[in-house]
Amino acid sequence: CATLPLAMTLLAGGLAPYAPALAGVLWWAGVALLLAMQVWGLQRLLAGGIELGQVNGGWLMLFVGGIVVPGGGLPLGYEEMSRFAFGVSAAIAPVIMGLALLRAVTVPALPAGLRTSWFILLMPPALIYAHGSALFPELAFLESLYFLGLMLALALLAYARGLARWPFGAPWWAITFPLDALAYAAARYAGSNPAPVWTVLCGATLLLATLAVLLVLTRTALALRP
Repeated sequence: CATLPLAMTLLAGGLAPYAPALAGVLWWAGVALLLAMQVWGLQRLLAGGIELGQVNGGWLMLFVGGIVVPGGGLPLGYEEMSRFAFGVSAAIAPVIMGLALLRAVTVPALPAGLRTSWFILLMPPALIYAHGSALFPELAFLESLYFLGLMLALALLAYARGLARWPFGAPWWAITFPLDALAYAAARYAGSNPAPVWTVLCGATLLLATLAVLLVLTRTALALRP
């Protein structure tokens, strides 16, 4: 559900140079839908009755999705609303990530078909750094989140070493966007820190994200083949 409004805001950013009026409507509709879903999600948490085993990386898309919003909002000139949506999600990100990690260490592992959803853990550090540094350029400490993203990526790649044996399904798409977000964060960091090591890391993360998208596209096409 959360990917729908997030996709609307991202598509709006792409449409902005060609149809700014339509892009604006699409972006605001996406933001309104996301905020409504976040309010529903928070009240659902407060209502109780949720078992820790139900928590998974997909929760980040709903509760922390506002960190994606500036990707389309800043090109359209909606800085204040981007700041609001970003701030809400960035503030709740440690809580949801903490719940997800607590779930990982205290209850049985996710079924093999859902294990790729853990890659969503890359999204908060990557985009809180990348969009946070654009919205709040004075907060230099946000760079540490990019470093955390790199460490998480290494851990997730080690965790996914058995990927070929995991059953293919829609959750595999959870690999793509987080790796894209990490590549975006790497490009932003390399742009402001032009040392060779960061340029190489930028190229490596971009290559990894590209290969991940091609892999999942190919597997999806094969799965849909009659």
